[in-house]
Amino acid sequence: RVETTIEEVDLNRVVREVITFLENESLHNRIQVTTRLDGQVPRVLSDRGQLQQILLNITNNAIDAIVYDGIIEIATAACGDYVRITIRDNGPGMPPKVLEHIFEPFFTTKAQGKGTGLGLFITYGLVRKLGGTITVDSAVGQGTVFTIMIPLSAPSIEENAHGHNENSDHRR
Repeated sequence: RVETTIEEVDLNRVVREVITFLENESLHNRIQVTTRLDGQVPRVLSDRGQLQQILLNITNNAIDAIVYDGIIEIATAACGDYVRITIRDNGPGMPPKVLEHIFEPFFTTKAQGKGTGLGLFITYGLVRKLGGTITVDSAVGQGTVFTIMIPLSAPSIEENAHGHNENSDHRR
């Protein structure tokens, strides 16, 4: 079980940290990462490490999917009691049959030995644990957009463990 450490987090700073990590580790000069960070985004009471993991899992999937000349854009925006994080890529996109399963454990489209099929499953669980939502919009040849809504104040662990419906629809 992963411990949750709730603190005041600057999401724009978390995005910049993740991009620095990606640039150092996995972009190999074939993918450009851009940002549109809203300077008015308030700090959130959340878990910094879990937010970093969420962003890394999604961006690493985009990096793996993009063959060449890739662009990944990460944007933040204030939205009432939430902060919206949007991760958009110009990769190959996903057909509906893949979209139906991407948050399921052990589901992967990667070649054998290249992925565990746990990254987006873990991401979905972390977003829900933090009281947020995650949706994905994708079509073959059109790239993919993940939209994550993180509340300004994380729910208590008790409330979150019992207060959400695992069967809610998270795809558009």
